[in-house]
Amino acid sequence: MKVVEQRGVVLIVVLWITVLLTVLLVAFTATVKVDRNIASDIVQRVQARAGAEAVLSYLVAIRQSEAYDWSEMTGQVYKLSLNTMQVRFRFIPESAFLSLNAASVEDLESVFNAAGAKDAAAIAESIVQRREGSNDSQSGATIEARPWLSTIELSQLPNITSDVYQQVQSWFTVDSDHQGVNVNFAEAALVRALGGTDTDPLLAEQTEQEVVDVAAQEEGGDVFRVQVELSSTANKRKIEASVAFGDGELGYRIARWNEYNAHFSLE
Repeated sequence: MKVVEQRGVVLIVVLWITVLLTVLLVAFTATVKVDRNIASDIVQRVQARAGAEAVLSYLVAIRQSEAYDWSEMTGQVYKLSLNTMQVRFRFIPESAFLSLNAASVEDLESVFNAAGAKDAAAIAESIVQRREGSNDSQSGATIEARPWLSTIELSQLPNITSDVYQQVQSWFTVDSDHQGVNVNFAEAALVRALGGTDTDPLLAEQTEQEVVDVAAQEEGGDVFRVQVELSSTANKRKIEASVAFGDGELGYRIARWNEYNAHFSLE
């Protein structure tokens, strides 16, 4: 009996060791997979930044040489080949987006109404009050003005749901203090949100006619949104930058990189 009992104990120990080794193997495999994914993401991010910088250098060369008409290139989609990467890009004026630091209350309310926000008027008022300052309704204390530094800050407003934020996040900018929206380059959804169904003929014809409260403005100066899409056989990555051309040693100055949350289509 003792021999049989000892064999049973040995069997149990062997099974426990087998289970332990299996768990350790699974954990090791998961760790290796996570590390590989992290390393791959870092490589892709570096490649995307390098590709975007190559596009910026190309645009600076075009701008300085005056070989092409800059205004005619604006908004057009171009292609470049960088080693094994296929690069598609375009640049549009920052005035194609609604400025959180300059847009009127009426335009802000129209946008959030179109996005289905429950209290669009309150959202618009809170955006303007933050950038212009206000007085506390209870204490009467002065609340200092604070400019909007990132469009992500919109998600912190209590009246903006995640669904509304996802819909409007690509419509705004904080890198240009212009009035209105340049309808020639703005997203169709944004133009409709500001101007209603009357903007459909304008979008179809791509004219330079003005729409009420949606007039094309060039107060954004030389600030452009450069949108770059890099593709390889394995994946596709998007990156964009708000750029002031003509500044800096490289011929441009980066106002903002957006490497993780770029929402645009080059189709």
